[in-house]
Amino acid sequence: MKTRKILLMTITSLLCLGAWAVYGQQRKRSMAQWEYLSIATAEFTQKGGYNGDVTLNQLGAQGWELVATSGVDSGVGAKLYFKRRR
Repeated sequence: MKTRKILLMTITSLLCLGAWAVYGQQRKRSMAQWEYLSIATAEFTQKGGYNGDVTLNQLGAQGWELVATSGVDSGVGAKLYFKRRR
């Protein structure tokens, strides 16, 4: 009787562990992978090639999404932060 209870608890534990492992694998596959890009607007103006709308449209066409900006800092210019799904 005692052996039967231990066997039942062991089997139940193994089934729970297996279900947990399967759930973890499914969740891992569904998590999005991102890559990030940060650009200082001063980089564009120094090269003389900065046209805000054109540059942002080009980045958008490549899948980049603007997610944040930082303010102007000591003449350096604003910093733009982008992300896109891998």
